[in-house]
Amino acid sequence: MIPQGWSIVIIDLKDCFFTIPLHPQDTQRFVFTVPSTNQMAPTKGYEWTVLPQGMRNSPCMCQLFVDWALQPIHQQLPDALIYHYMDDILTATKHPLPKAKLDWLILQLEHQGLKVAPEKIQQSAPWKYLGWLITDAQVRPQKVTLHDNISTLHDAQKLFGDLQWVRTIVGLINDDLQPFLPWIRGSDADSSRICTPEQRKALLTVSEKLQRGWSADRVELLLLSLFLSNAESCPLAIIFQWQKKKGENRSEQKNGKSNFKIESDATAIVLEWVFLPVQPKSRV
Repeated sequence: MIPQGWSIVIIDLKDCFFTIPLHPQDTQRFVFTVPSTNQMAPTKGYEWTVLPQGMRNSPCMCQLFVDWALQPIHQQLPDALIYHYMDDILTATKHPLPKAKLDWLILQLEHQGLKVAPEKIQQSAPWKYLGWLITDAQVRPQKVTLHDNISTLHDAQKLFGDLQWVRTIVGLINDDLQPFLPWIRGSDADSSRICTPEQRKALLTVSEKLQRGWSADRVELLLLSLFLSNAESCPLAIIFQWQKKKGENRSEQKNGKSNFKIESDATAIVLEWVFLPVQPKSRV
C-alpha cells in the first residue's frame, strides 16, 4: 500500500536468472546433455553455472537472492517501501530520490552481480509494475481488455492466472471466478474447452469489473479500517480508509487512543480486497 503522492522508481533486472551464480560445488547437480547432429559424435554433457530456468525451485531461489542483494539498500533507506518480485523492483519514497542516491542504488545491485536495464527504469507516472498501472492516487490493472476466446486448457489457465493477479485490486470475489473452475481441470494443455452460457455471463461480469475497477493509494495519517463480510458462499474482507470529500482525517487521537467518527460526508476509499482461495487446499 503505497501512500498517495510518494515518489516511485521501478527497476527492471536484465536476465536475472543468468546473473545468479551457482556455487562451484553445486554445478555438478545441474547437468544437461546436448546430442550431436545425426548422432555423429558422442553426446556431450554440460553443467549449469548460473540459476537454470525451468527448475521448480528457481523462482524461489531468485527471490531469495534478490532479497539478499537489497539488504544494504534497506539499511540505507529505512523509510522507503521496497517491493520486489523476480526481476522487478519497486522503490517508493516520500521525497524523490536524488540522482546520486539512485545511481548508488543501481551500483549496489550491480555490485551483487545483478544487471540493471537502464532503458527500463521508470521514474514518472504512470508506472507499470506486475500487470498494474500505478498513478499518484490509484492502482488499476494494465489489461482492461479481457481475452475471452477460450478454446484450450492453456487458454483457460492463462485467463485464470491473470484474473487471480488483479482480483485484489478490482474486487473479483470468489463467486465471480467459480464458473471458470471446470475450465482449469485436467493436465492436457491442448484439450478443448467450450464456453457455457453461465461462463459467458461470468466473463461479462469480470470484464465490467476490469473496466471500472481500481484501488486507491493509501492516505498518510489516515487510519486503516477493515470490513469483514461473512458471505454465504465465501467470507471476504476489504481494507479501506474513511475520508471526507475535502481530504480531512476523520480520526481523532486522544491519549494514544483513537476516537473514530463517521459523518455523512465521509467517503470510503478501498485500498485492497482480501479473499480466501477459490480452490481451498484439501489439507492444512
